[in-house]
Amino acid sequence: KAGTWKRLEIFGGGGTDLQPALDYTERVLRSEGTVVFTDGHTDVPLARRRVIFVLSKYHNEEFKERARKLYGRDAVVVLR
Repeated sequence: KAGTWKRLEIFGGGGTDLQPALDYTERVLRSEGTVVFTDGHTDVPLARRRVIFVLSKYHNEEFKERARKLYGRDAVVVLR
């Protein structure tokens, strides 16, 4: 039914390791870049290619600042 996704219960609370996914996209898929959707409650992964982080409205500010320092201001987008 339309709109039922809004009733999904969110589980978790941090700790996801993004590094294996980035390694896979670079090594196996040989992508030019990766878009990562996250709340930032994890370590900033190291990427050799372009990466953009899309952060949720309620995100970890430390992640945002570290990612901007590593990849530049334009590499981080915050959803409103």
